[in-house]
Amino acid sequence: VKTSPLPSGATFISVNKITAFKNIFFLTVRFGKAGMPSWSSAELFRSDGTDAGTFKLGDFHQGGTVAHGFSFSQMEKYLYFGQLHSGLTRTDGTLEGTQLVKSNVFPADLKMAEMNGYTYFVGLDYGLWKTDGTEANTTRIFGSMGISNLTVVGSTLFFASHDTDHGKELWKTAGTAEGTLLVKDISPGNIGSSTNYLANINDTLYFSAHDGIHGNELWRSDGTLDGTVLVKDLFEGAKHSFPRNILKVNGRTLFLANQYDDSKLNMISPAFFYGDSKLWELEHGVARV
Repeated sequence: VKTSPLPSGATFISVNKITAFKNIFFLTVRFGKAGMPSWSSAELFRSDGTDAGTFKLGDFHQGGTVAHGFSFSQMEKYLYFGQLHSGLTRTDGTLEGTQLVKSNVFPADLKMAEMNGYTYFVGLDYGLWKTDGTEANTTRIFGSMGISNLTVVGSTLFFASHDTDHGKELWKTAGTAEGTLLVKDISPGNIGSSTNYLANINDTLYFSAHDGIHGNELWRSDGTLDGTVLVKDLFEGAKHSFPRNILKVNGRTLFLANQYDDSKLNMISPAFFYGDSKLWELEHGVARV
């Protein structure tokens, strides 16, 4: 597509992370220098497959300091990325549309979510942040350990989070500090319910969790205490079905969960203790294999 000379002092070039967004390829280009590691300089390029449409979007390694690799998250209008020597940055694929949103704010997990004009992400400081693309409105709204699974349902952002009082449980936010609340202490105490695999299915939140009585099973929530309930104990008692990868496929809601064969529990492989993975379907709120 395009060739260009190496920068002064560089002895080789490598391309690693590549992602497609708005019919444009974005790629990380690294320039290695003699006596220095291959990540001594990392730049972001874009390409539409033509010579004219292939160019560098900016100098993000700042003064020759070591630049860590880019991670990408695709939102509706922008591709967000972050690396440790600049901060949170976004681009629409143009030079004028590539901007540093806020310096010294570093996304820890580029699985972002959009709600009501804001993009939400988890920072390296364990905080939940939101941004509208401006520095002034890039703010930290909540801090906790292990925030993950950002999932929007309507005007509510759900997520899993861990604290010392409750363990890992289901939380929600309306986008403000005062509007960020524990939805339900599903497994009372500080052990936690291991809330995971959040998914928006037909405007209802589904996820996996255990309540200390049943194993890790399929739950749903409308964001209220009473509306956060076990969908089905796929394997009665304390055994875990570990429902996961909940998604819509051609109008059907499918997920993986384990099914047990007690005759295998004495076999050497510990994987058999967790059962065999089966494909399940959720239809009208009822789960079946």
